[in-house]
Amino acid sequence: MEHIVYLDSRADEYDKIIHGKKSMVIRGSSKRLAPYGKVFEGDKIYFVNGIDTNSILAEATVVRVINTENLSGAGLSAVVENNMDKLNLTPKQIERWGTKRFIVLVEFDNFRLIDTIEFGYNDDEAKSDWIITDSVQ
Repeated sequence: MEHIVYLDSRADEYDKIIHGKKSMVIRGSSKRLAPYGKVFEGDKIYFVNGIDTNSILAEATVVRVINTENLSGAGLSAVVENNMDKLNLTPKQIERWGTKRFIVLVEFDNFRLIDTIEFGYNDDEAKSDWIITDSVQ
């Protein structure tokens, strides 16, 4: 599968990735929503810088996925803290993801900039910051 991942432009996630300061993304929800259980080692992920654009700027390969459930407090903090060198989250992001029951950590490598790909999406996809597709191109 291939995944389109919207990065948090306010937290400079794209710049952190480009400069080698981030190699993992986090997503979470109060329910088992994508990408929970739907992203796997070897999948391709494509990056979009900010939720208000349809321009894919880069790609990478998933090398590790951690799906957690029903973690809270110290358990969730430990998972985030153990991966902070790869996540490089801001305090605001830590606060945001710390309230979710189901967390997905997706580690990637082979990051590379690509020629910009413009894409469209349907109404359901427009509500998500992670889109799963058979093929981006």
